Amino acid sequence: GLGSIVETEVRIVNTNAVTGRLNLPTSVILVNEQSGTVSANVTRIGGTDCTSTVQYRTVAIPGSDYGHYGLNTASQRGALIWNEGDSSQKRITIPIRDNSQLQSPPGEEFFIELYDSSCARI
Repeated sequence: GLGSIVETEVRIVNTNAVTGRLNLPTSVILVNEQSGTVSANVTRIGGTDCTSTVQYRTVAIPGSDYGHYGLNTASQRGALIWNEGDSSQKRITIPIRDNSQLQSPPGEEFFIELYDSSCARI
């Protein structure tokens, strides 16, 4: 009616935010199967203007002995989070089993894949 007040919320979005990029090592990670785990560091470079998340999973390499790693599972999955302003490395650790079997090349191999990121490119 006349004289009443109407309000609406206004949110200002920083379209100049520098969000950065998430990277895995580009080289092959070699690990002795007796170690029990394999780790890969994920880096966030080029910007940290917002909280960023990314999912990760292991993926079979065709022809490899993929079923013999891990905790009797076909895949390992997880998520990493960087708060706004955080550029520290985050570590993915995958359990591996020592099955005491000799493998011919390519042996026991798998990919670690990053996917479904928010507020940072992969």
